[in-house]
Amino acid sequence: MNRKKPNRLVEFLNGKGFYIILILCVAAVGISGYVLFFSGNSQDDGTLMSVPSTLPSASPTAPTVRASSEPLTTAIPGGAVREPEVVMSVPSAAPSSDPSPQAAPSSADEPSGAVEVAGEANLDESKEGGTDAPRAAFYVWPINGEVRNPFSVDELVFSNTMEDWRVHTGADISGSLGTLVSAIGAGVVEDVYFDEMMGNTVLINHGGETYSVYKNLAEKLNVSIGDVVAAGDVIGAIGYSAEAEIADTPHLHLEVIRAGAQIDPLDILP
Repeated sequence: MNRKKPNRLVEFLNGKGFYIILILCVAAVGISGYVLFFSGNSQDDGTLMSVPSTLPSASPTAPTVRASSEPLTTAIPGGAVREPEVVMSVPSAAPSSDPSPQAAPSSADEPSGAVEVAGEANLDESKEGGTDAPRAAFYVWPINGEVRNPFSVDELVFSNTMEDWRVHTGADISGSLGTLVSAIGAGVVEDVYFDEMMGNTVLINHGGETYSVYKNLAEKLNVSIGDVVAAGDVIGAIGYSAEAEIADTPHLHLEVIRAGAQIDPLDILP
């Protein structure tokens, strides 16, 4: 009787061979996963290596602080009125430096060489004839300085302090603070007072209906009402008391009144 030849492969698979093949499959899967896993990590590592070692700073740049360049200004008391210098409107042909000129004054209102005193200087009409004051024989300059802002009643001038156009009824003679101021001629001190807009003021009667007025003086004065002075006598010093001209450099504001009208001080100074 013939026997069938046993199939060794089938026997192998039915026996230990099945487990060996299973182990090999598991090992193959594990090796494949390992290779794929570490292969992916190596690519990531390469990507990270390309990043620069130093990163730019993220802190914002601080803004530059600039100091204000606007000039300081001095406020003028509200409602203050400067009596001897009447504020007038700007003529149509005003200089181009004026940012916003106003309408021109009528010819009837325009000054004609002399301005009447607007009641600021306390003149005693009984003494206008000069009988109670020595008549000045000559006149001298009150200080040695340059006339920076001349007498002007025919043309309006711009006030840096008041920021408007107006007549200027005196002559501003420049000098440093504390410069001694002298009487321009012989006479009697008629009044000493503080003007709200023009500061410390001295009024001297020179006789012959002629008066000299010194403004923007320092607080300490050398004369009092009734003092008799000669030409060149010190009456005070240049101060900084005139609020209406405080934007200008230190100066003496000198006015001359003759026969009740304000005239150019340079007309009588040598």
